Amino acid sequence: LVKPRQFVMSMRVFFLVAAVACALCGLGWGKQSAASTGAYTTVRSTRATYGDVPQLADFTQLPLLNASNPVWNSFGWAGEGEVRAGSGGKETFLLLTPSGLYRLESDSLDMFPLLFVDGDEPTLSPSARILTHVRDGRSVLGVVDGTSAQAYFCGNHLEQACEKQGEGINFGEIGTANDAAVSSKQDLLVVGGSDGAMVYDLASNSAYYVSIKESVRCVAVRDEDGSIALSGSQRVWFHEGRVEMEKGGAKSSPSPVDPFTPSSKWRFEWIADREGGGDAAGPVEDPPRSLLFSASGTLWIPNENTINYRRQDGTFGRFSFMKGLPLMNASVASNAVAFGGVAIALKEGMGVFPESFVTEVDETVSDVDDTILHLVHPFFYRGNRYLSTDSIVSALAVVRERMLVVTTSGLAVMRLERTTLEEKSRYYTEIGEKRHNRFGTMNDCSLAVYGDASSCRQGPGANDGLWTSMYLGGKIFEYAITKDEATRQICWERFKGLKTLVDVTGIRGLMARSAVNTNEGEAVPQGNNWHASPTMPGWWWQGDTSSDEVVGHLFVYPLMHDIVCENEEERSVVKSLLDEVTSQIVMNGFYLIDVTGNYTTWGRWSPTYLNDYHLYADNRGLYSLEILAWLKSAHRITGRSLYADAYANLTSNFGYEDNLLNLKVIDPQDDNFSDDELAYLSYFAYCWAVPPSDRPSQFDISLRRQWESNMGERSALWISMHNFCAGKKEKIEDGVWNLQGWPEELIDWPMINSDRYDVLLSKSGGRSPGHEYSVDVLRPQERSQLRWNGNPHEVDNGGGHTEGDPGAWILPYWLGRYQDLWQ
Repeated sequence: LVKPRQFVMSMRVFFLVAAVACALCGLGWGKQSAASTGAYTTVRSTRATYGDVPQLADFTQLPLLNASNPVWNSFGWAGEGEVRAGSGGKETFLLLTPSGLYRLESDSLDMFPLLFVDGDEPTLSPSARILTHVRDGRSVLGVVDGTSAQAYFCGNHLEQACEKQGEGINFGEIGTANDAAVSSKQDLLVVGGSDGAMVYDLASNSAYYVSIKESVRCVAVRDEDGSIALSGSQRVWFHEGRVEMEKGGAKSSPSPVDPFTPSSKWRFEWIADREGGGDAAGPVEDPPRSLLFSASGTLWIPNENTINYRRQDGTFGRFSFMKGLPLMNASVASNAVAFGGVAIALKEGMGVFPESFVTEVDETVSDVDDTILHLVHPFFYRGNRYLSTDSIVSALAVVRERMLVVTTSGLAVMRLERTTLEEKSRYYTEIGEKRHNRFGTMNDCSLAVYGDASSCRQGPGANDGLWTSMYLGGKIFEYAITKDEATRQICWERFKGLKTLVDVTGIRGLMARSAVNTNEGEAVPQGNNWHASPTMPGWWWQGDTSSDEVVGHLFVYPLMHDIVCENEEERSVVKSLLDEVTSQIVMNGFYLIDVTGNYTTWGRWSPTYLNDYHLYADNRGLYSLEILAWLKSAHRITGRSLYADAYANLTSNFGYEDNLLNLKVIDPQDDNFSDDELAYLSYFAYCWAVPPSDRPSQFDISLRRQWESNMGERSALWISMHNFCAGKKEKIEDGVWNLQGWPEELIDWPMINSDRYDVLLSKSGGRSPGHEYSVDVLRPQERSQLRWNGNPHEVDNGGGHTEGDPGAWILPYWLGRYQDLWQ
């Protein structure tokens, strides 16, 4: 968690958030970049909990806000010239608290006081509405508070305490203000009160009083044409275009306008009333919690039951769950063009809804029709990956490419930043080399402090060889493209780590799952299968090595031999290691023999085991592919007839090529994604060794069947390896989507999606009883899958106490680059 450096403030709770500037640029977060461009927009978040701030240490919960629109994009002042307020282009926010109004710097999270509550002049109340803008370099705040509005000068960049400007405006006719909105282009101020609404033309010093017979809770004004929307508990009112002002009304009481009179040009629609079992209907399904005109002119109406919207032609629609509404209880809204649409706080978290949802999503789809797959979702931000501690959003505001989200326990500033996949690769490499390098091997690490990557503690894992091999494979392809000497050195360091896992056992061709070096202060883990090394004093190694380790080692050795090695001496080192591992398996009857003298639990590739043992049936195709790929690789590199003869024996006498046909287990109860990972690594190893013209037809059929089963998962690794073997360029956009969306923080943050209404849960289940799975795969940012052996359909996962290594991303990215699939 990133802590703020300094808070110059006296506060206990955030009540209101306002953006100092609202000129939004359209980077289009979430829009798929073309694979050829390379650049894309990502979201990065700086978070702080109240516990991080000494002044807030005794505060534990923030009361939810009453409904209001927290963003006002301009304010003009009559009688005092053009008095405006804003930030002068700086990415700053305003926070209104019980103790006063503060400026928040979005990058540093430093806070500075501007106005105070119950203190020295000037003062304001906690329920005030803050209007801001900048014009001609002069920064002024407009404060709507109680029954009046007042302007304040706070320095050109809101860098000093505010001073009152002019006498202000009184609007006692409408009672106490509930909400306010402004239009910079139209110079209109709209205030909703307990007894109606007042509209002020700030340029001409005129006013308009609409006498609605109910309290006006929410207001909105459209910047483009001055159209106004008002809402109470029973009706939502609309006025198309500017209202006709009464001259002199800003300083005197204007005549009330009866909106029920047709000549007034006001129109309304009913708000449904179902309290106490009532059945009064209306196109707005619950009292609005805020109103917002988006750039297209659509009026957005968040409420407890759904999000309604009114198009420019006057027709209404709603976001049902089949149209992408993740959760109910929608409240505050803000235009977030740069983030891809309109940001709206929900029951938990915050969704960004593209404008296209209003027109492109089929309005006829029923909420109960679960035969239709969810292919469109909003951008949904929830949990500690983006927000602070919890996801109960109290307020949000957007300024350019920054979004401030306040929750009941802290705040987060989400930033849009342009980057490239290659820059992401450099960032991941830095993480891998800094926190995940154990004597050349790669693994995840445990976090001593929840969510704090700096508390990473390295230790042995169960599959260090596999994870190291995947990272090494990616770096090898990076070297193949860049010829960077530093990358080549990383390759050799990782290869030496793999060789250490073989050398430490003291048994020819047997690699350890993991190892520890007590000479460096590492403790020997508790449990079985740990053995003192006979060849490396002070080292201990973990036995009962699985097929996963062999797959990793024999996937990457040929790449190291062919791409990184520059001379015969280097190649002989790799060739010797590959020969040792493969020959021991062959000469031991296609078993991996442990230090105990018995084969390991998962080290069995013999015909007897694969063809005759029913309980091993789900591994029949996979293990046949593995051993055939290794034999082809070993024969190509060593030239030994041992491997060619073994291949001929297994295929001619035991049908190992036929075993490939139904390799992929498609039964949902036995759908093993770890096996998918091992399969693609082995498909690739086979293809690296065997040209397409020499591959048996069973191999191509098996690969296609596997691909057709997995392509919906949109995995960059499956895509890059399938395309390499098939000689195609399929699903490239899905691969880019996956690589771009892979979280930059590799922490396994808890991600909960099972309660989302827009996620269709599979009725087929999966391998883990009690777990729930989605039909279609959610965005990588919304999941906690940081390796390919995890189920991408699992909707709830993560714990916040592990940081994954970057190998799962590095390998598909650089393998795709090697094939020119993406940049």
